[in-house]
Amino acid sequence: MGLEFSGWMRAARRPLGTCLLVLVAVGLVVACAPKEDWSDPAWISYRMGIGDDRAFMEFSRLSAEQKTELVPRLVEVYNEGIRREAALVSLIEARDERGREVFLSALQRPSDREAGLGARGLAAIGDTASATAIAQRVNEVSSPDAYAPFMEALLAIPSPQAAEVVAGTLLRPANRIGGINTVRNGCRLLGSVDDASDEMITAMVFGLVNFIPMPFEDALDACELALLSHGDRAVPALAELLRAENTRVRDHLVNLEYPPVTGQVRAARVLSRRGSDAALAVFAEFFRTNTPIPRADMMDLSVQMQSEWYSAFGQLFEIGVKSFALRGNDEDRALLRSLEQPGDGQALDNFREWMNLSDGAEVGFRQAVHEAMAIINHPEDRRLLVERAVSGRTARGGVRTDVMLRLNALHYLGRTTPGDEMALFERVLRAQPEAFRSQFAPLRAYFLVAEECGDDFACYGRVYDDPSDIAADEAFTSLLEGMESEDEQAATRRGIHSAARQAVIWQLVIVHREQPEALSVLVDRMAGSDMNRRLQITNALLFARALPASAAERIDGFIEDEESVRGVPHLREVRHGYRLLRQLRF
Repeated sequence: MGLEFSGWMRAARRPLGTCLLVLVAVGLVVACAPKEDWSDPAWISYRMGIGDDRAFMEFSRLSAEQKTELVPRLVEVYNEGIRREAALVSLIEARDERGREVFLSALQRPSDREAGLGARGLAAIGDTASATAIAQRVNEVSSPDAYAPFMEALLAIPSPQAAEVVAGTLLRPANRIGGINTVRNGCRLLGSVDDASDEMITAMVFGLVNFIPMPFEDALDACELALLSHGDRAVPALAELLRAENTRVRDHLVNLEYPPVTGQVRAARVLSRRGSDAALAVFAEFFRTNTPIPRADMMDLSVQMQSEWYSAFGQLFEIGVKSFALRGNDEDRALLRSLEQPGDGQALDNFREWMNLSDGAEVGFRQAVHEAMAIINHPEDRRLLVERAVSGRTARGGVRTDVMLRLNALHYLGRTTPGDEMALFERVLRAQPEAFRSQFAPLRAYFLVAEECGDDFACYGRVYDDPSDIAADEAFTSLLEGMESEDEQAATRRGIHSAARQAVIWQLVIVHREQPEALSVLVDRMAGSDMNRRLQITNALLFARALPASAAERIDGFIEDEESVRGVPHLREVRHGYRLLRQLRF
């Protein structure tokens, strides 16, 4: 008891309250304690000395100045081993450099929890000199659940030396290093380094597939942004993954019971965002190379996994094709033309085995090419789209697949119409078998929007907010009146509204691409309540060429406003799209 009181005597700076008489074996000792007052630092200091949990909780309620006053007491309490973890938590909250030695001492403790608090404390005071020591302590973590504080600390005080250690950690499966947050924070740290080493690039690439299947969680967004921050430096490693030559990734995916094509799709996604000459050269090589179905790899897979492989390969093709719309020079257009229709010597023939899998596979491949052509919007390619919309043919599948090809081509014509093309729409409609014309009818909205708004950008905003005036067009009214089912009417009306909104998005992005004020209409609508619409706008703006300078500040605001939002469907994709726009376009 005497030691506790003498400890308080060294720290307290307030007038004394009640005095207590304590009889001990060596005689009569007089010790004084302050009056009980949980708003008084002297009382809290006293109670800390006897290990009272409430004292550390009440510390959080004190002012910054009062917390600073108690820092020496917290150091003393920690060093005396009274309540080490509680003292560490309070010192972290105080953010005072006088706690540095305590934090360093805690970092060396065998307890992962105590060492993690030491790491957080060093980060709280911004002690970048300790980043390497924190990273080295990561190698000694004994429990997968204990990685979080170390990774969060390193993210707050990054250093190249620490990043090298973290890179080694990220090459281990996520469930052995604390889960997805470790991978996510590790990629963020590696993305912040100015000059990434080969091992850092390897770790970020592995991070693209270092996910946990059940429940599914991944760090794809963070690792993608990290790789993009290093520009073309990451392209060779991504190309290796795209070619399915990264054995580490392949083995990891097989162990997770995922097809290796999963890694290829994720590599394609990052390369397509990059859109540089080096990245597009990787895709050009891929499309000019014969790519048969890897039957030997599929033999031991379940029917479901084989189906997932086929679907993922379609995504891979689409991602690669659309990346050429970012540059859109004559060489890109020539390759797209070669991918547009099967035939001897055509690049699309390199994927003949995949197209033979189903009647719709060819349509899916060619649709991706048509979309890329529409975004580039060259007059020659637009004439080809007109031909495909009027009388396009597929190699197999018959009338239904032909109609699918034509319908998709008309979508892209509508996205790029400059106005005054209603006669073109009518021509396409008349050319279709009568039984299928109802599927084409809602796309009239594309042409109506361009005709109605022209160069009036405010008009596009009004249509996007409320397409009902477009839906009130006489042709649509007649179409709806001819339908017997209310469900069919409702579905068709939704299709008209959707086409009108798609018209606004893409006509502003493509037809009016050189005018920042046009794209401001879309930026203004990036914070609406409908997540699907926000995602559509954000994805389209990734192809924009003249985003207004003011958009950077707006996007920063959107990201900040939504940081604390959880549980909203598609919000993660929207937020990531905002970050991509911010990083790639400004």
